[in-house]
Amino acid sequence: LSNVALDTKTLVTDCDGYSTIINVEDMELTFDLNGYTMTVNAAAADLVDAKSKMLMAVFSVDKGGKLTINDSSEAKTGAVVVNANDAMVYSVVANYTDGAYTTINGGKFIADKVHDSMIYSGANEAVTVNDGNFNLGNLGTPEVQNGKPWIFNVLGANERHLFVKGGTFNADINHQYWAFEVVVPET
Repeated sequence: LSNVALDTKTLVTDCDGYSTIINVEDMELTFDLNGYTMTVNAAAADLVDAKSKMLMAVFSVDKGGKLTINDSSEAKTGAVVVNANDAMVYSVVANYTDGAYTTINGGKFIADKVHDSMIYSGANEAVTVNDGNFNLGNLGTPEVQNGKPWIFNVLGANERHLFVKGGTFNADINHQYWAFEVVVPET
């Protein structure tokens, strides 16, 4: 990877009818930022899902997919920066179904505005955050219901969907809407 600016004009793929940049489905992918920055500029006019004008995620993990995001650089300066512009950006990383897994070992994740969350998980025990820096610009604004957007949105029936073992966040992740779904160390 090198410093790269992506837009939704040419790089959007279809994930179950929704627009995404990188679709990890039935494969294993390790994405190493290696100190570089990936900037995503969303534009509503260019999205696959023209009806809702929504970019579901930069990274979508579905149907047996396994995504690992690292930053192997010594200075730990690798970043994913998302500019919503006129599009609705649902999340930065979305992990959909049981059997799909995401592990984040580092990197900075910066979004000026998301509709739902930085990381969305609709699967059981699917997401592990070992390290990283997560900064959401419109955190907790009254744009949508239930205090969204959040750093994490995990769904389910009192099962553990997200394990946070490290990282820094611009929110208290223990007091978000579905806090019982987020498991963090006592310290």
